[in-house]
Amino acid sequence: MLASLLLSAWQLLHDQTSSVQHAATTIFLALLLVVGLVISYRIVALRVIRPLGRLVRQSDNLAFDHSLDRILLDIEGNDEIARLAHAFNGVLLRQREAIQELDAANSRLREVNQQIDDSIRYAALLQNLFFPIVS
Repeated sequence: MLASLLLSAWQLLHDQTSSVQHAATTIFLALLLVVGLVISYRIVALRVIRPLGRLVRQSDNLAFDHSLDRILLDIEGNDEIARLAHAFNGVLLRQREAIQELDAANSRLREVNQQIDDSIRYAALLQNLFFPIVS
């Protein structure tokens, strides 16, 4: 659209039958469009691109740096990206709780296995004591 406006202004400036006022109006509209594009880009960059970039960087840090196992994502604002970060933090917390529960269950399983091994050794000792194997 911008190229079309600039081309139209160029043609109006070089056309002897058109008025300079039409060319100036077209150039003004083209400049207005450029200003609108710059403002739109800044708004999109501040509200979408930068927060998403920060979210991606923090997620990568959490995924690959095991020293950050207790850290959550920073949440700024209350837009969709902040809600996404909040939901991601919830997933992280539930995952960490599940890992803790799994570690506790593994610990209990090791204790039970140790008790079973101790019982088997004790039963073997008693069996050898009361019922020695005669060859």
